[in-house]
Amino acid sequence: MAESLQDHKRLILVCIGEGVLKEPMSEAIRNKKLENLLLLPFQPRELVPLAQSSADMMILTSSPAMGLSSVPSKFITYLAVGKPVICAVDGESDIARVVRNNGLGYVVRPGSVSGLSEAIKKAMSLSEDERSGMGSRSRQVATSVYSMDSAFMRISSLIEKTVNNSATEDLDWLAGKMREVASTADKELSSLGEKGEAFGRSHYSKSQRVKHLAGVVTSSAAHYGNK
Repeated sequence: MAESLQDHKRLILVCIGEGVLKEPMSEAIRNKKLENLLLLPFQPRELVPLAQSSADMMILTSSPAMGLSSVPSKFITYLAVGKPVICAVDGESDIARVVRNNGLGYVVRPGSVSGLSEAIKKAMSLSEDERSGMGSRSRQVATSVYSMDSAFMRISSLIEKTVNNSATEDLDWLAGKMREVASTADKELSSLGEKGEAFGRSHYSKSQRVKHLAGVVTSSAAHYGNK
């Protein structure tokens, strides 16, 4: 995909991780002289929201065999930092439905290089206001659909439909534990989003985001060089 987008000089594809495809991708960068593809190792947790906030748009890829109801946690973090998304997922999946129904970005067929390339080109043609609008809707979906509080409400409703109307001590205990988990998880989700939003506000221009990405690369090299 990076090879097909080399003519777009403003584009840099950044991949973070240590998956099985890293070595083949590194070899492709060397052999094909790909200047628009940057590979970084896993980042310390405190740098993750900053690294994600450096992007204009997030890309989620998946296997064609991924279940229709599966929602990878990274998809939720992409939304939490308020970013538009390009998702290579089954068109009938829950993720595709959420993205389309809320105007969060683009959905393409898993494994389709041409589909991803075209979606990226469309994203690049958007104005800053259009991307910002998508990002704001992403953040709203993260807090209203994927927060632990909303999950608690849905599960509580399901439990109430399957037990007697009179609450038992066990049900009360379970509800209490669920509230504790919801409160803790929501604080983490809110913190992630706030860090991303704050960073976005203070590093809004393209040049500033590029400078920060360079900082992430430098910090990453220092962090892993000391291992």
